[in-house]
Amino acid sequence: EAGAVEAGAVEAGAVEAGAVEAGAVEAGAADERAGDGGPHGIVTTMAQLDALCRAIEASGQVALLALGAEDDPMRTPLIGIALAPEAGHTAYVPLGHLALFDGARPSTMLPRRAVLDRLRSVLGSADIAKLGHDLKASEVLLARHGVLLAGQKYDSMLASYLLAPEASHKLEHAAERDANRSLPATPTPPRRAKGPAKSAASGPSRTSLADLEISSVAPYARAHVDAVLALALAHAAKLEDAELSQLLDDVEMPLSRVLAEMELAGVAVAPKPLVLLGREMEGELAEQVALAHQAAGREFNLASPKQLETILFDELGLRPTKKTKTGRSTDADALEALADEHPLPRIVLAHRAIAKLKGTYVDTLPNLIHAETGRVHTRWEQAVAATGRISSRDPNLQNIPTRSAHGKKIREAFVAPEGKLILSADYSQIELSVLAHLSEDPILVEAFERAEDVHVRTAMAVFGVDEAGVTQEMRAQSKTVNFGVIYGMGAVALAKRLGISRPDAKKFIDTYFERYDGVRRYLEALLAGARATGAVRTMLGRRRPLTQLESKNHAERAYAERIAQNTPIQGTAADILKLAMVRLREPVVPGARMVLTVHDELVFEVPEAAIELCAQRTKAAMESVLPLRVPLVVDVGWGRSWADAH
Repeated sequence: EAGAVEAGAVEAGAVEAGAVEAGAVEAGAADERAGDGGPHGIVTTMAQLDALCRAIEASGQVALLALGAEDDPMRTPLIGIALAPEAGHTAYVPLGHLALFDGARPSTMLPRRAVLDRLRSVLGSADIAKLGHDLKASEVLLARHGVLLAGQKYDSMLASYLLAPEASHKLEHAAERDANRSLPATPTPPRRAKGPAKSAASGPSRTSLADLEISSVAPYARAHVDAVLALALAHAAKLEDAELSQLLDDVEMPLSRVLAEMELAGVAVAPKPLVLLGREMEGELAEQVALAHQAAGREFNLASPKQLETILFDELGLRPTKKTKTGRSTDADALEALADEHPLPRIVLAHRAIAKLKGTYVDTLPNLIHAETGRVHTRWEQAVAATGRISSRDPNLQNIPTRSAHGKKIREAFVAPEGKLILSADYSQIELSVLAHLSEDPILVEAFERAEDVHVRTAMAVFGVDEAGVTQEMRAQSKTVNFGVIYGMGAVALAKRLGISRPDAKKFIDTYFERYDGVRRYLEALLAGARATGAVRTMLGRRRPLTQLESKNHAERAYAERIAQNTPIQGTAADILKLAMVRLREPVVPGARMVLTVHDELVFEVPEAAIELCAQRTKAAMESVLPLRVPLVVDVGWGRSWADAH
C-alpha cells in the first residue's frame, strides 16, 4: 500500500500493538513502517500522532487535507486529517467517523481535542511549509475547529489553474495530467431511505462521509496528500518553464489566505428587507403574468416552454429563430430576437428576470444565514474563470444587477454590524485604463490623464462633435463600443446590442478604429503574437493558451481571436484587483475587515469613527498597487448598507 516509509524513519515503538480491535485488519498490517500510523496508515494512538508530528517537524513541510463530512467547509463537521511529511509517508487521523472497521464502533478513535491540541503546533507554525489541493477549504475547516493554519506554500489546484486555466482542476485530473498519477475513487457516502421508516417509496438520500468506515476513507485521503507532493515536484519545473512561479507565490497563494479569511468572516444580511422585497416581487410577477395572458389572448403557464412555444409559433405565427432537439427554442436569445415583433417575448423575459432574482437571492439569502455566526458566508472561487477573475457561489454575488432597482434593494439587505459602516471601493473603468496603458493610444491616454469622461471623449471622436454636442444616446452608444472593443464585439453583436442595422454598426466600429489607431494597432499586434506563440499573457504574466487560433472551424477560430484580444486586458484588471486584496489583507485602520469582492469592487466593514481615514487609505492603496501610464481611479463611498455605500 502506498505510504510506507523506510524502517527507522521514526522512532521504534511509535505504533502501539492492539490499538485496533482484534481481527479488524488482516495479519501483518501492524508491521507497516512507523510514522504512518497504525494498520492501514491510520493514527489511533497518541504515540503514533507524536511520531507523525516529529516527522513533520523534521521535514519542514507537510501536505495536508482536512476532510469534512460534507462539501461546505463553513458548515461541515471535521471527520479527519490526512498528513504527509514526505512522498510515500502518509497517515490519516480520524476524528469524526461513525464506524471504524467492518461496522465496529470507533472506540479507539482519539479524542478530537487532544489531537487538535497536538497538531496545532505543527499546523500553526509558519516555519513548516503547508501544501495541499484547495488549501483554502482546509484552512476554513480547520479554523472553525480552532486550528489556525500558517505557512501556506503551495496549492496544486492553483498551480494547475495557472498552467492550464481552462482544464479541470480536480485533484484526480491534475494528478493524471501533470504527474501521471492515478488516484482511488472519491469515497461515496451510502444511500439510506428517507424518513424514520426508511421506506423504499420515500426514496434514497445521500448520507455524509462520516457514515463511511474509516478504512474506506483513509486510502483516499492518504493518496490525496501523496498526490499533492508528487504534483509539487512536477509543477515546480512546469511553473518555472512557463514563467508562472512568481504569480503563484506572490499573488495566488497570498490571495488564497485572504479569501479564506473572507469566507470565515462572512457578511451580515438582514432578512426583513428581503422579505418585503419578496412580497413586492410577487406582485410584479402577478402583473407580468396578467400582461402575458393579455398579449397571448388566453391564459397559459409562463414557466412551461412547451405552452409558450405553442402560443408564440402556432397561435401568434411568429417565426422561430432557434431549434432544439425537441422543438422550437424559447430561451433568452430566441425571445430577444422576437422582442420587436410582438409584446409577449419581452414580457416573458421580464417575468423570468424577476423570478430568477427572487429565487436566487431574495428567497435564498435568508436561508443561507449561518446558524452559528448569523452571517452569510459565500464561497470564493479562485480557480474557475480562465481570465483570472474571482467568482463566488452559494450565493453567487457576481450576478446581482448593479443598476436596477431590484439589485439596489437586494444590496440594502447587506448591512453593517452595530458600530460599523459598509465601505465600498470600486475601480472606475479599470479595463479601459488597462487598454489605454497597453495600447498607448494618445487619445485614450489623454482622456484618462485629464480625468475626462472616456465615453464622452469617444462620442466626440466617433460622431465628430464637440463636448457640448454629445447627447446621452451618443454617450451610451460610445460606452457600448468602448467595452465592446475589449470583448472583441463585431458588427453583428453591436447591431443587436444597440438596435441598429449591421452596416451602421460596422461603420461605427470602423470609425472608432480610425480615431483610436493606437488601439487598432495594439489589438492587431496582440493577435499576431498570439498566433506566433499560441498564448497570451497579462501584465503580471498570467498565461492563457489558445489552441483554437488555427482551427479550420470559423466559429472556433473567431472565439479564440476574441479571447486573445480580451484576456490581456480583462486578466490584467483581475490581477490588479487581486494585488489590491493582498495589499489590503492587513487592515488600514484597526477593526476594519474585507468582507466582499464583486467584479472590480472591494467591500469592507469599518468602525464608524475611522471611516474617512479608512476610505482615504484604501483608495490610496488600490490606486497605487500597479503603476500604469494612466491613473487608476477608485471610487469610494460608505453607509449603513452596501446599497448606501454606492
